[in-house]
Amino acid sequence: MAINNAFVLVASHEVTSTTASVNLSNCMSSTYDTYYFVATNVKVDTNQVTVRVIPKVSDTAKTGTFTNEASRYSNMAGGSMGNRDNGTYATRDYIMQIPYVENVTTGANAFIEGWIMNSQSSSHNTYSASSVLTSQETTSYGYRYLQNNEDDSTDVYDGLYIVASSGNIEAGKFQLFGLRTS
Repeated sequence: MAINNAFVLVASHEVTSTTASVNLSNCMSSTYDTYYFVATNVKVDTNQVTVRVIPKVSDTAKTGTFTNEASRYSNMAGGSMGNRDNGTYATRDYIMQIPYVENVTTGANAFIEGWIMNSQSSSHNTYSASSVLTSQETTSYGYRYLQNNEDDSTDVYDGLYIVASSGNIEAGKFQLFGLRTS
């Protein structure tokens, strides 16, 4: 089977005007156990915010802190890779994030892609693995992140809620694909 036949688009939303959040509702089901999420050209209206990808259960965004994170990050101005894990940081309220996104007027944008695995099991935890690139035109560098998160629950996801930590999302294309196994 060709790789392009393995991915089935289950939800897509393109932001073309300011919005507080993006909802990909009722798009995850037992049809697929593994999902691929991608967001491109993400821009916000406030500098230095984080755009969070939060799972939805029964069409409601999860709240509180529910994931354990391990990640590596660096700025692209020659910074070395740093580490983040729960030994230093608290648990998280997202399964993926795009950190340090800058204002749309600066010309900066961000990209994230990642996998959500085991999201349909009511007997096992859900895992995500993602990579992020951000450009920051006002400082002439960006950030790169590699993240892994574990949702320490057996909640079954049915969608995703995407929101900025402050301000609004100005632009971006958000897509979720199911991964065919046969």
